[in-house]
Amino acid sequence: MIRVATRVVLAVLVVCCMTLSFSLNAQVNAIVVETIQVHDGPVGNSDLTGMTTYRLYAQLTDSLDFVGAVYGSSEEPINLSTTTSFFQHPAGGSFGTDLNGFFLNILPDLNYDSWLTIGLDLAPSGVNEEGISSIGIIAEQAAFEAGENFVLDSEVGGSWFVLPGSENGLADENLQVLLAQVTTNGLLSGQLNLQCFLAGNPFDEQLAAFEFSAGAPGCTSEDACNFDADANSDNGSCWFAPDGYNCDLECIDDTDGDGICDSFEVMGCEDPASCNFAEGITDVIECIYPDTGYDCFGACLADSDSDGICNPFEVDGCTDGEACNYDAAATDEDGSCTYPDLVHDCNGECNNDIDGDGICDELESPGCTDENADNFTPTATDDDGSCYTSGCMDPSGCDFDPMADTATSCTYPEVGYDCDFDCLLDEDGDGICDAFEVLGCTNPLAENFNPDATEDNGLCVVLPPSYCGEGTVWDPEGGQCISIDTGTGGIGGYGGLCFGDFDADGQRGSSDLLLWLGVYGYACD
Repeated sequence: MIRVATRVVLAVLVVCCMTLSFSLNAQVNAIVVETIQVHDGPVGNSDLTGMTTYRLYAQLTDSLDFVGAVYGSSEEPINLSTTTSFFQHPAGGSFGTDLNGFFLNILPDLNYDSWLTIGLDLAPSGVNEEGISSIGIIAEQAAFEAGENFVLDSEVGGSWFVLPGSENGLADENLQVLLAQVTTNGLLSGQLNLQCFLAGNPFDEQLAAFEFSAGAPGCTSEDACNFDADANSDNGSCWFAPDGYNCDLECIDDTDGDGICDSFEVMGCEDPASCNFAEGITDVIECIYPDTGYDCFGACLADSDSDGICNPFEVDGCTDGEACNYDAAATDEDGSCTYPDLVHDCNGECNNDIDGDGICDELESPGCTDENADNFTPTATDDDGSCYTSGCMDPSGCDFDPMADTATSCTYPEVGYDCDFDCLLDEDGDGICDAFEVLGCTNPLAENFNPDATEDNGLCVVLPPSYCGEGTVWDPEGGQCISIDTGTGGIGGYGGLCFGDFDADGQRGSSDLLLWLGVYGYACD
């Protein structure tokens, strides 16, 4: 309980000799009782069995707040009480600042002496630390040192205090200021009045009363089987039901009623090869086996390359995503990756082919691509306009080339003939051009037979029958002399008795030759 005081602490007024203002914004929230030690046996030369050591703290709300005094009077009494008595060490004192740290090491029970203080639990050692001052509490101190309750309710009143500026009254890292330490085996209770300077300002004061209690020993843990709702001090007696059991040591859950709590059942398979095999099982369950290639923890039985894929499940192939034959399903690189060359893609298509001829621009070879051109380049893939064709450009030439763009000499037909050596004119169709026909007698029997004549001029002179020589007669049908004796002659025989005398004139002359030539090549009847 917090009660705002209405009068100034006498001791502080006497020492400080100043006029104070009052604030109703309480900066001390409470008096906190902390259990320091629950004793279960002797300590040093003192039997502290069953006793508990407590410390009382003023709980502040600002690190700059300053606790200056603890005060009391008949109008505002204070007390620090126990239902039994307080432990007081013979070497101790009324205040914590009376203790010497040296003796605490050689007298361990002195550490649990009961005393009052503001901030310090040993004699001052810091520059701005000071001992505890008091006024009007001599009788109360004596009773407290005798193990009795500290009760301050005199008419005049009194207090223990420190002066402003002393570090004693400043809060620690927990925003607390130590007020007292007591050791007792009874129930602790009481009320203290505190003077606090807000934010350390001596002109902004808080006066408030705080009640406290502790020391109803017992089990304070609500989860314990022996929880004591009336206890306000845990004496370490709590006991808890074992896991799986209630406070009557019965199973909380025993589904199969076998007397073994569910939480302690050992479930497993009896096959040592299974993943859930267990020794000392109490409940048999279905066996679980690892997948092929794996152990019970899901790790590969064999994984040569440590890639997390078991050897039996590895897929060889190209694993390079940039390769033409990348296989997304492959897990092991087998060196089969293929890549496009500098000018083709993975499909063999050109990356650049401006003219669309299927030959990549980088591989094109300029030159003449016309097979009929004189400078045709078989290796050229792009025509560069350099083609030229030489030939006869005269349409009247036999070798005229309409595609020629570079003139060369022409070949012309002979006079009277065309380029195929056929006559330009041959009216009689004898194969001799009209321009070359020779008119004359073409009858070899005629007197004026012209062997050079190609065209008979109708002027042949044929000798009369009397022309036949001795032993021959004229054959009107054959138009020649024939032998009287043999009935043959001239062209048809041997010319009588003189072989080769075809005209039977008794002479082998030119006339005989002409007769023979006249029938040369004709079949005999």
